[in-house]
Amino acid sequence: MRFPLVSAALVLANVVVYLLAIVHGGGFLDGPSRAVALRHGAIPAELSVGAAFSSIFIPASLLQLLANSIALALFGLNVEDATARLRFLAFYLLGALVALALTVLFAPSSRVPQLGGSGAVAAVLGAYLLLYPRARVIGVALIPFLATIVEVPAVLLIGVWLLAQLWIGLAGLAGPIHGGWAIAYAAQCGALLAGALAIQPFADSERRAAKRRPPPPQPVY
Repeated sequence: MRFPLVSAALVLANVVVYLLAIVHGGGFLDGPSRAVALRHGAIPAELSVGAAFSSIFIPASLLQLLANSIALALFGLNVEDATARLRFLAFYLLGALVALALTVLFAPSSRVPQLGGSGAVAAVLGAYLLLYPRARVIGVALIPFLATIVEVPAVLLIGVWLLAQLWIGLAGLAGPIHGGWAIAYAAQCGALLAGALAIQPFADSERRAAKRRPPPPQPVY
């Protein structure tokens, strides 16, 4: 497996941009301020190219940053390995744009700014499900006075990510301006489906049979 350079760079970029965003207002746990969201978030009713791009790399809260970073660390490396690095980056950005396009389609008059790359991550998870449908992830289950190794189906962990995104929306952590989280969540689910449908042209020709064999188990830290 090649070193997942793009996945690592995306995680690092999200962390750095998040820290820079909260320096200009907001909190470490709650994320960027309302002013930052309005300036750099993607607002469906008045969408611009610059805002669409900047919104992808500004997580809405610490929980969203952690959820997306863990998902990329667990699943992005295998999807990146199944594609060329530049194609993986293009696929990631395409997933973000699909989610944003669905948000605009569902709520064209909304003025709630969208933040975070959850749509892009959802597309990567959808691609992983198609490429490696039988994959299992090795993890360490910690219980009092005992630690044991367990194997968890990757599809279950992806389901947990979807539930985490739902909880982030319900808890009002989908952005500093509340409202519209249900539309954004529906767009993420659409991006996951789009990722599964669109990954094959991005995969290397010699790796397109990868969906018929699971990848080596990955540790969960």
